[in-house]
Amino acid sequence: MQYFFNTSGYNYPKTKQAKVIASLITGNGLALVDGEVHSRQRRIMIPAFHFSTLRAFLPRFQFVAQKTTDKWDGILQKWDGKAVIEMTSWLTKTTLDVMGESKSYSYFGKAMSNTQQLKRIRGYMKEARKVARHIIETASKDHNQGREGAKDIMSILIRANLSENPKTQLDDESLMSQMTTFIFAGHDSTAATTSWALYHLAHHPEAQTRLRNKIRQTKMIAAARGTP
Repeated sequence: MQYFFNTSGYNYPKTKQAKVIASLITGNGLALVDGEVHSRQRRIMIPAFHFSTLRAFLPRFQFVAQKTTDKWDGILQKWDGKAVIEMTSWLTKTTLDVMGESKSYSYFGKAMSNTQQLKRIRGYMKEARKVARHIIETASKDHNQGREGAKDIMSILIRANLSENPKTQLDDESLMSQMTTFIFAGHDSTAATTSWALYHLAHHPEAQTRLRNKIRQTKMIAAARGTP
């Protein structure tokens, strides 16, 4: 897997059929392009995924996670702990909200929370591009108001769009495609992975216990250091 998808990934381009299908969902974003175009887009976006950059977003991730679990607690209390909570739909909305919080564009999660639209590919693409356009406009205004050095993915993409250097520039259509790619890949894959993780934890209580103990231990260490 490492060889096919990483070490020698450019030697195995996607089939024409795969590109046609994927383009309906994401446009020609990072998940779809090959070769030098993919390499250039990847280099542009790498700074957004540095550990120090992601670490700065942890409080926002925790804030959204806490809101979601508080709602689950409310449902369980209402039904005396016997409610069945459908995780996938909840986590889809949660990951969208996380993406919105991480970019400080609260419109994002609210506008895309109707998962019925996401199940219709063409409807999804139309809705995703509408939201992406709104976020791009908002981010462009932020950029013009002094956030030129921000390292979140949206700010990096905006700078690339405004760049005059051909090696680091993204045209308007590429910028839109990157946004729709991250809207889809960024929330759907994370929601699905988290759903399966919770499913397996539910079937292995001993793993839950070990995980809770590890979390408590880590929080105690963080508190002793004075870090959140």
